[in-house]
Amino acid sequence: MAQDFSVFDIDRINHINYLMDRINDCSNNIYEALVDREFEDLAKEIAILESILKEISESIDDEV
Repeated sequence: MAQDFSVFDIDRINHINYLMDRINDCSNNIYEALVDREFEDLAKEIAILESILKEISESIDDEV
């Protein structure tokens, strides 16, 4: 049986997918920077990832 999703659910899933794409991109960039010993790039990517995770954490504070 097909499940109907509300517009809110679809927007929520799209936002989750967007966040996960950003996290995956940062993780890949962190890996590359570590392998290539590009420590300035590494520091930037870590900061970006921390920022994304902080945003997520703050957005769920009311839910927990």
